[in-house]
Amino acid sequence: YAIVADVVIARPLLIAAMVIGAGLFVVTLPFTAMGGGIGRTGHALVVEPGKAAFVRCLGCTKDGYNKNDE
Repeated sequence: YAIVADVVIARPLLIAAMVIGAGLFVVTLPFTAMGGGIGRTGHALVVEPGKAAFVRCLGCTKDGYNKNDE
């Protein structure tokens, strides 16, 4: 059930979160550049949802391939 829920619910939501985060990142980029936090903002809005959507194994809760839940 965890794999089915991951494929049907979690992955589409995480991909949508990554796309929305990328849009927010582009919109706020001038202000973020003035504050000097481009790397942290990009990591939080784009990289983290992307890792959760594309790197995490199906049904797992940790990033990476073949990660067993502890």
